[in-house]
Amino acid sequence: MRRRVFKVVTLLAGMAVMAVMSSGCYLWHQVESNQVGLQMDDGVTISKVVGSGRYTKAAPFAKMQEVDVSAKTVIWEDPDLWTSDKQPVQFKISLTYSRKRDTDSVKKMWEQYNAEARDDKALEQLVLTRIPRVAKQITTSMTLDQMLGIEDGSQKTGDTGTDKGRTILQDNMSKLLQVELQECGIDLLDVGVNDIGVDEEYAKKLKEKAASKVASEVSQQRTIQLQEQIKQEQAQTAIDLEIANRKNQVQAKENEVYTLNPQAFELERLRLLKDVVGENDKIYFIPEGSNLNVILSGGNTSIIPSSTTEKPDK
Repeated sequence: MRRRVFKVVTLLAGMAVMAVMSSGCYLWHQVESNQVGLQMDDGVTISKVVGSGRYTKAAPFAKMQEVDVSAKTVIWEDPDLWTSDKQPVQFKISLTYSRKRDTDSVKKMWEQYNAEARDDKALEQLVLTRIPRVAKQITTSMTLDQMLGIEDGSQKTGDTGTDKGRTILQDNMSKLLQVELQECGIDLLDVGVNDIGVDEEYAKKLKEKAASKVASEVSQQRTIQLQEQIKQEQAQTAIDLEIANRKNQVQAKENEVYTLNPQAFELERLRLLKDVVGENDKIYFIPEGSNLNVILSGGNTSIIPSSTTEKPDK
């Protein structure tokens, strides 16, 4: 009899424990590395926010709730935005975000944005609703040239045009969106401007402007090359003139001996004539005042009268 009573009591006690366990406490509950755990001692209110690990709580109504804090990415685009210079643009950006991990932010999201804390789709919609007003505020504060990075005044030394324009856009959007999303317990990790679409007419003008700029740069480069070529030719001319001038000075110096020494001049003249007169040539010396000059003939003994022959006396 006693054994039966003991068995009944044990069974009832076990059922009571099971009831308590099923109504509240948790054993070795695992929280993953991409999650935070919400410990709720009363099953409703957050008692503590914990990181990844295994947790046990043997208390009535105790509950552990996981919240995903991994990074998420969403693409947002709008084909009808306007710039400060009244140019229509198509805008496409990507955002990377996550639920915040700190205790205050987690509690705030759980209490004020409970659906978004539990469901990723609801969280994505919340993020998407915050983008349009920020995007419009940014685009209407910049000209299209500034966005594209082709306005001279918007560039600094070492900046490339398009990269500079997108960097400004991304920085401005990141600052404003971070403020918007932090209020909801969301951490903005990255903003990327994927595409800035422009009107066809404007794109055509940009291409014409780019082509004109390239042609101007080519023309300037060609002018620089021609100027350099002229400088080189001028330098070569100066060198040639200097060489010729020095040769003339040397020649003049060498010829001074003939001016100062008539015998040297006569010897040089005869030396040169030696190479002119062949073996069969004859030289006739005509006395000064005659009607003939010196005549050189090779094998022909005829005498050629001078062109200065005087007319015979009548």
